[in-house]
Amino acid sequence: MFRLLAIALALSYPFVIYFGTAHISPAFLAGFLAAIVLLRVFTSELARHWKLGALSGVIVLGLLQWSLRGGTQSLMFYPVLLNTALLIVFGQSLFREQSLIETIARKRNMDVGPHNLGYLRVLTAVWTGFFVISVIISTLTAVSGNMSIWLLYNGLVSYLLMGVLIVGELIVRYFFKRRLAHQQP
Repeated sequence: MFRLLAIALALSYPFVIYFGTAHISPAFLAGFLAAIVLLRVFTSELARHWKLGALSGVIVLGLLQWSLRGGTQSLMFYPVLLNTALLIVFGQSLFREQSLIETIARKRNMDVGPHNLGYLRVLTAVWTGFFVISVIISTLTAVSGNMSIWLLYNGLVSYLLMGVLIVGELIVRYFFKRRLAHQQP
Protein backbone atom coordinates (compact mmCIF):
# COMPACT_ATOMS: atom_id res chain seq x y z
CA MET A 1 0.00 0.00 0.00
CA PHE A 2 2.80 2.38 0.95
CA ARG A 3 4.59 1.56 -2.30
CA LEU A 4 1.46 2.30 -4.37
CA LEU A 5 1.10 5.66 -2.63
CA ALA A 6 4.73 6.47 -3.45
CA ILE A 7 4.17 5.57 -7.12
CA ALA A 8 0.95 7.61 -7.29
CA LEU A 9 2.70 10.64 -5.80
CA ALA A 10 5.66 10.25 -8.15
CA LEU A 11 3.35 10.11 -11.17
CA SER A 12 1.33 13.11 -9.99
CA TYR A 13 4.17 15.63 -9.69
CA PRO A 14 3.63 17.34 -13.08
CA PHE A 15 0.00 17.97 -12.22
CA VAL A 16 0.83 19.18 -8.72
CA ILE A 17 3.32 21.67 -10.16
CA TYR A 18 1.00 22.74 -13.00
CA PHE A 19 -2.02 23.35 -10.79
CA GLY A 20 -0.14 24.26 -7.61
CA THR A 21 1.99 27.10 -8.92
CA ALA A 22 -0.97 29.48 -8.88
CA HIS A 23 -1.72 28.84 -5.21
CA ILE A 24 1.34 27.36 -3.49
CA SER A 25 4.81 28.79 -2.97
CA PRO A 26 7.66 27.31 -5.03
CA ALA A 27 9.51 26.43 -1.83
CA PHE A 28 6.59 24.30 -0.61
CA LEU A 29 6.27 22.61 -4.01
CA ALA A 30 10.02 21.92 -3.99
CA GLY A 31 9.64 20.37 -0.55
CA PHE A 32 6.84 18.20 -1.93
CA LEU A 33 9.06 17.07 -4.83
CA ALA A 34 11.97 16.42 -2.47
CA ALA A 35 9.68 14.28 -0.29
CA ILE A 36 8.58 12.31 -3.38
CA VAL A 37 12.20 11.66 -4.35
CA LEU A 38 13.06 10.48 -0.85
CA LEU A 39 9.93 8.35 -0.66
CA ARG A 40 10.81 6.69 -3.98
CA VAL A 41 14.37 6.02 -2.79
CA PHE A 42 13.01 4.07 0.15
CA THR A 43 10.26 2.21 -1.75
CA SER A 44 11.72 1.50 -5.19
CA GLU A 45 13.91 -1.49 -5.91
CA LEU A 46 15.72 0.43 -8.64
CA ALA A 47 16.24 3.49 -6.45
CA ARG A 48 17.83 1.34 -3.75
CA HIS A 49 20.82 1.11 -6.06
CA TRP A 50 23.23 3.28 -4.07
CA LYS A 51 24.23 5.50 -6.97
CA LEU A 52 20.64 6.39 -7.73
CA GLY A 53 20.12 7.08 -4.03
CA ALA A 54 23.09 9.44 -4.03
CA LEU A 55 21.87 11.19 -7.17
CA SER A 56 18.43 11.47 -5.60
CA GLY A 57 20.03 13.38 -2.74
CA VAL A 58 21.53 15.78 -5.25
CA ILE A 59 18.10 16.19 -6.86
CA VAL A 60 16.57 17.00 -3.48
CA LEU A 61 19.20 19.64 -2.73
CA GLY A 62 18.96 21.07 -6.24
CA LEU A 63 15.20 21.34 -6.02
CA LEU A 64 15.29 23.13 -2.72
CA GLN A 65 17.97 25.57 -3.82
CA TRP A 66 16.43 26.27 -7.23
CA SER A 67 13.00 26.87 -5.78
CA LEU A 68 14.35 29.38 -3.31
CA ARG A 69 16.23 31.24 -6.03
CA GLY A 70 14.38 30.63 -9.27
CA GLY A 71 10.75 30.37 -8.32
CA THR A 72 8.17 28.40 -10.24
CA GLN A 73 10.04 27.85 -13.51
CA SER A 74 12.91 26.21 -11.65
CA LEU A 75 10.48 23.47 -10.55
CA MET A 76 10.03 22.60 -14.21
CA PHE A 77 13.58 21.22 -14.18
CA TYR A 78 12.64 18.37 -11.82
CA PRO A 79 12.10 15.90 -14.70
CA VAL A 80 15.39 17.02 -16.21
CA LEU A 81 17.19 16.15 -12.97
CA LEU A 82 15.32 12.87 -12.58
CA ASN A 83 15.96 11.76 -16.17
CA THR A 84 19.61 12.80 -15.88
CA ALA A 85 20.00 10.69 -12.72
CA LEU A 86 18.48 7.68 -14.48
CA LEU A 87 20.61 8.30 -17.56
CA ILE A 88 23.76 8.31 -15.44
CA VAL A 89 22.85 5.16 -13.52
CA PHE A 90 21.80 3.19 -16.61
CA GLY A 91 24.55 4.60 -18.84
CA GLN A 92 27.47 4.09 -16.47
CA SER A 93 26.46 0.46 -15.99
CA LEU A 94 27.17 -0.15 -19.68
CA PHE A 95 30.85 0.35 -18.87
CA ARG A 96 30.79 -2.23 -16.08
CA GLU A 97 30.89 -5.99 -16.18
CA GLN A 98 27.17 -6.14 -15.34
CA SER A 99 24.62 -3.79 -16.83
CA LEU A 100 22.00 -2.37 -14.48
CA ILE A 101 19.20 -4.53 -15.88
CA GLU A 102 21.38 -7.64 -15.48
CA THR A 103 22.06 -6.65 -11.86
CA ILE A 104 18.34 -6.20 -11.21
CA ALA A 105 17.54 -9.53 -12.90
CA ARG A 106 20.14 -11.31 -10.76
CA LYS A 107 18.74 -9.77 -7.56
CA ARG A 108 15.30 -11.04 -8.56
CA ASN A 109 16.77 -14.53 -9.12
CA MET A 110 15.81 -14.49 -12.78
CA ASP A 111 17.48 -16.72 -15.36
CA VAL A 112 20.63 -14.80 -16.23
CA GLY A 113 22.80 -17.15 -18.19
CA PRO A 114 25.32 -16.49 -20.91
CA HIS A 115 22.52 -16.93 -23.46
CA ASN A 116 20.86 -13.64 -22.50
CA LEU A 117 23.65 -11.40 -21.23
CA GLY A 118 23.86 -9.59 -24.55
CA TYR A 119 20.10 -9.07 -24.57
CA LEU A 120 20.18 -7.52 -21.09
CA ARG A 121 23.04 -5.21 -22.08
CA VAL A 122 21.21 -4.08 -25.24
CA LEU A 123 18.07 -3.50 -23.18
CA THR A 124 20.08 -1.33 -20.77
CA ALA A 125 21.45 0.60 -23.77
CA VAL A 126 17.92 1.11 -25.11
CA TRP A 127 16.78 2.56 -21.77
CA THR A 128 19.90 4.73 -21.70
CA GLY A 129 18.96 6.07 -25.13
CA PHE A 130 15.43 6.70 -23.93
CA PHE A 131 16.74 8.76 -21.02
CA VAL A 132 19.04 10.76 -23.35
CA ILE A 133 16.04 11.72 -25.46
CA SER A 134 13.90 12.39 -22.40
CA VAL A 135 16.57 14.68 -20.88
CA ILE A 136 16.66 16.69 -24.10
CA ILE A 137 12.89 17.01 -24.42
CA SER A 138 12.40 17.71 -20.69
CA THR A 139 15.04 20.42 -20.88
CA LEU A 140 13.41 22.00 -23.91
CA THR A 141 9.99 22.02 -22.24
CA ALA A 142 11.44 23.53 -19.04
CA VAL A 143 13.41 26.20 -20.89
CA SER A 144 10.35 27.13 -22.93
CA GLY A 145 8.57 28.12 -19.73
CA ASN A 146 5.27 27.04 -21.27
CA MET A 147 3.54 25.07 -18.49
CA SER A 148 1.01 23.48 -20.85
CA ILE A 149 3.68 22.01 -23.12
CA TRP A 150 5.73 21.02 -20.08
CA LEU A 151 2.74 19.22 -18.53
CA LEU A 152 1.84 17.52 -21.81
CA TYR A 153 5.29 15.97 -22.20
CA ASN A 154 6.25 15.34 -18.57
CA GLY A 155 2.79 14.38 -17.36
CA LEU A 156 1.58 12.32 -20.32
CA VAL A 157 3.82 11.79 -23.34
CA SER A 158 6.89 10.62 -21.39
CA TYR A 159 4.80 8.05 -19.50
CA LEU A 160 3.17 6.86 -22.72
CA LEU A 161 6.60 6.46 -24.31
CA MET A 162 7.81 4.48 -21.29
CA GLY A 163 4.75 2.27 -21.59
CA VAL A 164 5.40 1.71 -25.29
CA LEU A 165 9.02 0.84 -24.49
CA ILE A 166 7.97 -1.62 -21.77
CA VAL A 167 5.33 -3.30 -23.95
CA GLY A 168 7.78 -3.41 -26.87
CA GLU A 169 10.38 -5.03 -24.65
CA LEU A 170 7.89 -7.64 -23.45
CA ILE A 171 7.07 -8.52 -27.06
CA VAL A 172 10.74 -8.72 -28.02
CA ARG A 173 11.45 -10.80 -24.90
CA TYR A 174 8.69 -13.26 -25.84
CA PHE A 175 10.18 -13.85 -29.30
CA PHE A 176 13.73 -13.93 -27.87
CA LYS A 177 12.75 -16.68 -25.40
CA ARG A 178 10.91 -18.60 -28.13
CA ARG A 179 13.96 -18.48 -30.36
CA LEU A 180 16.17 -19.68 -27.50
CA ALA A 181 13.78 -22.55 -26.78
CA HIS A 182 13.93 -23.68 -30.42
CA GLN A 183 17.73 -23.53 -30.46
CA GLN A 184 18.16 -25.83 -27.44
CA PRO A 185 18.45 -29.57 -28.19
